Amino acid sequence: MFYKYISLNAFEHIALHDCVIDEGILLNDKVKLKFDNINVLFSHPLNYFNRSKRTGKAAIIFEKCTVQKSFASDGSNVNEKKVTNVSDDGIIMESEFNTLTKDMEILQVKIDTSIENMLQYKFIGLNYDGSGVQFVLKFEKLIICWNRFEEDAWPASWGR
Repeated sequence: MFYKYISLNAFEHIALHDCVIDEGILLNDKVKLKFDNINVLFSHPLNYFNRSKRTGKAAIIFEKCTVQKSFASDGSNVNEKKVTNVSDDGIIMESEFNTLTKDMEILQVKIDTSIENMLQYKFIGLNYDGSGVQFVLKFEKLIICWNRFEEDAWPASWGR
């Protein structure tokens, strides 16, 4: 899919809370998360509105990326002490990653910038049945893509 809006390393200018991952794709050293929509904050350089906006279909692509840790929890509280690891050997397969991320509602993204020349983001959320899900991506570059602004984000004052 081709996108009209493409921004590099501008994660601080979007909000993913309550956004749902339609599909997670793991290919070699790239991870692509597809969304029905994301929230582009007022502060984003490509947002020419005076308020934060919700997009249509969107994707975030993580380049030179590895999945560091993934698990599903046994309840709506993502608790690392009560988890089912997706992969015991630390290597996650594409099908496992897709199953883990499919229809995941993002509640929080924790960012770790302490690693030299790398970024590490921990995605925390809920899957379709209310179980907790978490995965950690370690990467060098991210690309945020979408085609259109649809309506005001909720709340529209995000990013001010």
